[in-house]
Amino acid sequence: MQFCKKRKLNKYSVKIDEKRLFLLSQDELTHFLKESRSESSLFERLNDFDCFKHHTEKNIYKTRLLGRWDKKKKKESRDWHFDQFATHADGIKRMGVLRMDVDNLGSIFSLGLGKNPSISQRASLSRQLNIFFSGYLNSLLEKYNKVQIIYSGGDDLFLIGSWDRLPYIADEIRRKFLHYCAHNENFSLSGGMVVVEGNYPMALSAVQAGEAEEAAKSLLRYKNGEKQTDKTKNSFCMLDIAIPWEIYQDVVEFRELIVSVIEGMENNKAIIDRLRKVVLAMGEYERLYLQKNKDNSTLHQLMQWQQWRWQLVYNLSRLKRSCSDNVKADISKIEEMLSKNGWEMQLPVNQWLELPVRWAEFLTRKE
Repeated sequence: MQFCKKRKLNKYSVKIDEKRLFLLSQDELTHFLKESRSESSLFERLNDFDCFKHHTEKNIYKTRLLGRWDKKKKKESRDWHFDQFATHADGIKRMGVLRMDVDNLGSIFSLGLGKNPSISQRASLSRQLNIFFSGYLNSLLEKYNKVQIIYSGGDDLFLIGSWDRLPYIADEIRRKFLHYCAHNENFSLSGGMVVVEGNYPMALSAVQAGEAEEAAKSLLRYKNGEKQTDKTKNSFCMLDIAIPWEIYQDVVEFRELIVSVIEGMENNKAIIDRLRKVVLAMGEYERLYLQKNKDNSTLHQLMQWQQWRWQLVYNLSRLKRSCSDNVKADISKIEEMLSKNGWEMQLPVNQWLELPVRWAEFLTRKE
């Protein structure tokens, strides 16, 4: 490719073989169409399905879908720098970086289209996936002012935004994708999100978000205390903690209860301290157990009934004594959720509890 300056039309054009590609604004397009060179030309309009007003029989017109930064006037973040996504976040002032992609795509192409699929079948599936990521995602994110697309197309996406909004956006994208695929259980999305300062190098945050995404894809679920080695992916990782999407709403509910208790106690974070002690105690027990036992098949059954449980009940009961009735009700709900069998939630309590605790801490932190 050779870049050439064009004074009257566009700052740059691209020469490919014997053809030239012009990147034109609407005003430049109007000027371009008045010249004879517009004959026998191919015109592509980005993310616009409206018919061209200047249609002629001598040219070809089409739409190209492209996931891109939203510059519309109604988008609050249209001209934001990276650090502004951090300053507009609730709680801790940080930016979030999110990467997601389709799980098991190679298997879907090689096994999901039947024996000896035709080129047109493969192309059709690829095109339909691209329509979601390059086309639909633009309209889906229009209502979110604090998020922008860095890249979206093919079978994956890369977004930035205020950290507090991205988990909800990731979950909505997952649910919309599931609906788009007619709830076919063979199609799922995994995602990874990192929380960084606004001036953190974007290249490094992209790598770290990719690592978080890989952690999500590697997560194993549990059933009756046993690992399900055949069921992975379809998960989400944030704050260095991976969870299956199936328990995402449980984690959100737990986090909301913690925040409600903190606000009901006039920003007293005693509840976070007590829950963090549980996390640390379970982590220490796991470490000591694995030092003595090579076989960890019974580890999580044992952890389910260790002393952290009665210690937590005791500490939360003491916390209730000086609380209002509403706060007491929220603490009781927390006790109830923790008393659930961790296997029912597909993940041992020591693996998922830290996420809502850290999430609530970040949301209630003042800077």
